[in-house]
Amino acid sequence: GRSGAAPSAGSDSSIYFDNHNRVGNHLGTIDLAMELETYDNSWFFYRQSIYEDGTLYALGNIVDGLNGIRLRRKNLYSPVFSVKEVVVEFLYTKSQGGPEFDLLDSTLKRGALGRDNYFNNFQVRDGWSYYDRTIGTPFITPTSDTKHAWPVFGNLFTSNNRVAVAHVGLSGSLLQQFDWTTKLSFSSNIGTYDGPFPKTANQFSGYLSMQAKLDILGGATIKASIAADVGNLYPKTYGLTLALRKEFSIE
Repeated sequence: GRSGAAPSAGSDSSIYFDNHNRVGNHLGTIDLAMELETYDNSWFFYRQSIYEDGTLYALGNIVDGLNGIRLRRKNLYSPVFSVKEVVVEFLYTKSQGGPEFDLLDSTLKRGALGRDNYFNNFQVRDGWSYYDRTIGTPFITPTSDTKHAWPVFGNLFTSNNRVAVAHVGLSGSLLQQFDWTTKLSFSSNIGTYDGPFPKTANQFSGYLSMQAKLDILGGATIKASIAADVGNLYPKTYGLTLALRKEFSIE
């Protein structure tokens, strides 16, 4: 997690990039959470703050991060319709310490501040990803998924890491026979500091599924779901699935 050693005479032990940054790709979150249990409900409050360098240490990007509340309802019975669990989240990553990249005095031991460029790295070109999928959030997307594959990001992971997202997830039961789940997200996307979008790309993503147990095949589950992406970030897409699941054990 340190800068590379400066090259000595006749040596090339460190390149310029390593010498003025950290060697490799370093990032993570600082998580805070609190859970409250009552007879009827379980409340879970959480906050994740993002860091890529010294910006969070200096509180330069303190507005960025994920804020969430989860409610689980206990001892609940409704013969018609019920909501058993609710998740409400807000993700914000547009600050990144501001548009200016500053190297602080080395005596402060804080490294670089500002223009953090989340999930991209100029040496680790895959960014913070696994098989071209972002690790940690589905809302900072690989460039290959969006309509905005700018040439400057042809060999970097994402062209869109400055986002604001409101997300709601709910699950419950219907007629004491069907279990249902829905996830609804609305995002505002403005690209990156190095490659801002010409205008804000707003995006709605929605998902609804329902499943029920059947008295066939000795007990099985049928599930149907529908999903949609509508907006200016992704190509407009709709999807539908229908599945039959049977679980069994072999002794």
